Amino acid sequence: MGKRIAGCLGVLASIAGILGLLVTLNIIPPFHPTPTPTSTPGITPTPRITPTPPTLMVPKMSLNAHNPADCPSRNYVGQSLIPTYTIYTCYEFLNNSGQGSLMWSASGWGGVRISFSPQRGQLGPGQSIQVAVTIAVTYRTCPTVYLYFTQETRPRKAFPVTWSCS
Repeated sequence: MGKRIAGCLGVLASIAGILGLLVTLNIIPPFHPTPTPTSTPGITPTPRITPTPPTLMVPKMSLNAHNPADCPSRNYVGQSLIPTYTIYTCYEFLNNSGQGSLMWSASGWGGVRISFSPQRGQLGPGQSIQVAVTIAVTYRTCPTVYLYFTQETRPRKAFPVTWSCS
């Protein structure tokens, strides 16, 4: 049995010698194991916190002239006893849910007189503002009016709000 082990060891030595020669002659590339990365004790990587961009929030997407929560004030304007216009004052609340400041503006369309107070402004992070919207419609008419509250700071986005008196 000892002769057999000695013979096997001799064969293995011969194979190792041949492999060494092949590596030396650059026929077989040498084997270099990739080292396993180790962490440095006591140092924890700090995660990057991406700030939330400024985001205009417009909670009401519609306003109704006959809902006191939307439009608490109504006045009639005209000569003598015949009113010419009905003037509604409604309120929309805007807020900034992001971490940066944003610029905003308000506009409207619908063939009627529309005014905003304020009409534009800046909101810091977490700030809110109440915007008064005054709409004057011809007496006894009820058009649909489109209001737009626009975030002017990038990313620019418009929020449509419909107003109705029906």
